[in-house]
Amino acid sequence: MSRCFLIPERNRNANTWVRFAHDHDEVETKFLDNFHYIDEYDIEQFHEAGLSDLDSKTDDFSPEDEGLLQEYFNNFNDMFFFNTLTEDRCSLRMVSRYDEYGNRDPEWLENQQSDGPEGKTSECRPNKRERSDAFAAITIYQPDFLGDPEHRLRSYIETLLHEMVHAFIIIHTCYCNRYERDFEAEGQHGHGITWHAMTTELEDFVKERLCLEVDLGILTAMAEEWHSTGAELDNVDRRGLGLDEVKEAVDDLRNASQNCLTGSEDDSDRFESSSSEEGFDYQHSGDDESDEESSESSDEDDAYYGD
Repeated sequence: MSRCFLIPERNRNANTWVRFAHDHDEVETKFLDNFHYIDEYDIEQFHEAGLSDLDSKTDDFSPEDEGLLQEYFNNFNDMFFFNTLTEDRCSLRMVSRYDEYGNRDPEWLENQQSDGPEGKTSECRPNKRERSDAFAAITIYQPDFLGDPEHRLRSYIETLLHEMVHAFIIIHTCYCNRYERDFEAEGQHGHGITWHAMTTELEDFVKERLCLEVDLGILTAMAEEWHSTGAELDNVDRRGLGLDEVKEAVDDLRNASQNCLTGSEDDSDRFESSSSEEGFDYQHSGDDESDEESSESSDEDDAYYGD
């Protein structure tokens, strides 16, 4: 049993965020409420900085420019995450295909060879001892085939937003035995109802107000959770996902799992998930189950959430 750090809201300032102190309902509610109070000036500044124009951005910067990715991170952190994903709580890095000497980066190669995820977020909660243990490390992997710069930047932004939601939940929820793997909170793979509600609202806002056409992998992530937890599809808030499309996605996952068992591959989905003893990696394009862990990522007891 993991130590419980929950603090009842009546015993703390309701406008502050305390590491490990919140339950999933509070995190979800406050995150969703915040969309009503986002400053119009911040939205205008986002557009004036050209952050909605990915074509122009990639004319001036490489999609792999860490400063560019950090600029998006800072804006999203300020706008959506209450500026809580600070350096002492959250880190961001990109792993490129090649190191500074022109050789294949070992960490990138290990992730590629194990059919790893596009991105992942370290999970600190199962082994937490102090509030200061609340830390989420976001890693984004450069794809093997680079392709169009605008497409690459869009993909990095999608992965970044997906992972920032994981990071926010990881840092602020306790994950004690009452909230561990229920679909109604965390889920088996980190895509439970809390993540679903937050990411759905986030995707809609980014599309409508920031004019960025993004796909945060919600349908496949949720189908994987429903497939794993056996939750009743008729009795959950699907937040705009049609029952038929979810059932079809669940069936696709079942078929993909069966194909993996028989040695065949399935490339129908961009986002998939697989489990390991350490945690969960969220993968793309028919990725198979893997027990590999990044060589430079975190302590060996850490788990991961990813795309």
